[in-house]
Amino acid sequence: MSMSLANKLRSTFVGILTVALVLCGSSGYAAEGASGTRSVLSQGFGVRALSLGGAYVSLANDADATFWNPAWLARLHRQAFSATHARFFQDTEINSAGWGHNYDNLGAVGLSFTRLGIDDIKAVSNWVVLPQDIGYSTSLATLSYARGFGANFSVGLTGKALYESLFGIQDYSFGLDLGFAFRKSHYRAGLILRDFVSSEVSIGSRGENLPMSSQFGLAIDSLSIVNQLSFSVASEVELIEGRSAIAHIGAEALLYDRLALRGGVDDGDPTFGAGFVFESFRIDYGLRLMSDIGDTHLFGFSLLFGSSAEERAERRSEARMALGESYALSDRHQRALESVEKAKEFETLGELDSALVYFQLANSLDSSLPDASPKILAITNKLQEQARRDSLAIVESAGLDSLSLAELASQLAVGLAEELRAEKRFVSALRVLDKARSEDPDSPDLAGAVTRITADRDSWKVEAQAKAEKARARGDYVTALDTYAALLREFPQDAKIRSAMKAMGAKLEVSDLLSRAGRKLDSELYTDARIYVERALLIDSSNVAANGLLERILRSIAPDESIKAISENAEDWAQMSQALTLVRDGKLKSALKIFELLLEKYPHNSELLRNKEQVELRLSGSISD
Repeated sequence: MSMSLANKLRSTFVGILTVALVLCGSSGYAAEGASGTRSVLSQGFGVRALSLGGAYVSLANDADATFWNPAWLARLHRQAFSATHARFFQDTEINSAGWGHNYDNLGAVGLSFTRLGIDDIKAVSNWVVLPQDIGYSTSLATLSYARGFGANFSVGLTGKALYESLFGIQDYSFGLDLGFAFRKSHYRAGLILRDFVSSEVSIGSRGENLPMSSQFGLAIDSLSIVNQLSFSVASEVELIEGRSAIAHIGAEALLYDRLALRGGVDDGDPTFGAGFVFESFRIDYGLRLMSDIGDTHLFGFSLLFGSSAEERAERRSEARMALGESYALSDRHQRALESVEKAKEFETLGELDSALVYFQLANSLDSSLPDASPKILAITNKLQEQARRDSLAIVESAGLDSLSLAELASQLAVGLAEELRAEKRFVSALRVLDKARSEDPDSPDLAGAVTRITADRDSWKVEAQAKAEKARARGDYVTALDTYAALLREFPQDAKIRSAMKAMGAKLEVSDLLSRAGRKLDSELYTDARIYVERALLIDSSNVAANGLLERILRSIAPDESIKAISENAEDWAQMSQALTLVRDGKLKSALKIFELLLEKYPHNSELLRNKEQVELRLSGSISD
């Protein structure tokens, strides 16, 4: 026998022995006890997972979750891809690749493909080497779906298709895995039921079902020990039909978010590994000292790509905001045209104050309108001349210099302040008293009222803060936000209250509140819609979409009251005229106070609402004085 033929026969014998060893574990395990060989394929893939001793059901955070626990796919922040290569005894190789993507509200999906096999085994018949080669392979394809329930719990399902081929004989089988995952801070728990539904696979006359197995584990993930060093550890137990329990233990240290060192124990066999992380790319090496098939070296990499969950949420929020702004701009233009028409009507009637307000409102809503600016200038000049004549007439007829009403003013101020105190409007109450004391500084009634209201204000602050904290503790962020907003109105300079309110606002997303408001508005639940919009404005008072939606709600919440309703009351109409005159003279804050007082009586009057908005716009610098 030639040396060449002897080498071929030796290679063939080793190859057949290799196939036999693989077949011993390809479909299952020994029937009884703890003996028997686990299928290499059933031990999973992924260098990081195998380096941690297979303790990955509770730690999977990459695309390899498709095998280890599909429930973790629902916690992926970005798209994930991973690949693994390993060479076992002789030339047996395992190659795998996996991908996972979390579609947020739609759930997460994952795909993976793994192939274990040996090729190019020389076929021999009657000690003659045949020209064709033979081989053995097992391929596993998976499709996973996962969904999160709340911030902590998720469930995943994996469908599997297994294909086996030996010497040209082939067969398929199918199975289902069900995974559960739970996380809380750094703590993790995972459970997977593998092949809880499976079909028979047979090669030739040999057939059997894949054994059902389960694996449960607890882990601590990415716990910071010291600066630039974090630690992860997992302990898991695997129960396989027909076998004793198998323990999996793994630990990983991550230094400077770059270098990972790993170690573990898989069914009594030690495992080691290391990984290097560069931004979203990680390259891994693993070593398994396996008692049944010898030492195994593993190589692989993983990659995170695409937008993050936070970036996707921000884009959705921006899209909703853009839609809201588009609606608001369209609505503002229409309102500007309506304001021009009303202004012209008042101008025709000679009511120049009202005409000026509507021209200014139109200009603030849409500065591109050609009719507004020239009219504002012309009417302003006319009104200034008229104001000079009116002011002279008032001074001549009133005889104000002969009146002294300090004491009466003090009593009225105390009564008004007490009413404001009862409404928890302490700042306004104290302002009234301060104004009165500037005229009558020695009044004991004013001094006593200041002391009482200041004490009530401090007491109310303590009670309100306690109420807000209790609401925050039980997760009622809406009540907490409302309470902090009330506190901030009374204590605008209090940094702690402002910070607490900001923290509550961070718990609530403006776009979500506006979305809820829109649904309520579509259902004509105007009061509920207004509450959601006002809460959104507490978080972001300049939000264009929220302000536009609030205006729409206010117009819908009650039948519109025209300016005629005010003109029918002589006293109210006098206040309205005074406010319009103040606007014309640039005394915007005084005008705003009058509009606010009138709105308490006419809360849904569109004329007052628009006048108030126009003044607020001018005060904020949106339009020039």
